[in-house]
Amino acid sequence: MNKSELTQKERTLVSNIQRLYFGTMVFNVKNGIPDIETMKMVKEVRFSENQLSQPREVKSDHALKDRFIVFIRYIRSLSDCKVEIEIKNGYPFRLLEQVI
Repeated sequence: MNKSELTQKERTLVSNIQRLYFGTMVFNVKNGIPDIETMKMVKEVRFSENQLSQPREVKSDHALKDRFIVFIRYIRSLSDCKVEIEIKNGYPFRLLEQVI
């Protein structure tokens, strides 16, 4: 699956995850669609030399890694809920789902 095959909201979600690199995101999902307008992002900054993240280039189209494919499929399977995603190294690492 390529990034260009995603909906606009899914592409925005993937790009935001890649840009944030380390941190958390919270947003609502309605009928499998991420509600970008409700998104809140918190960047995690680590102060050891090997942990400082550099600004990352976000490509407009590329083949998605398996982690993103599984993540997008899971988001699509949700009905109405709030999710919190932990992001590590520019990938979704953990998802907490709150039913609303």
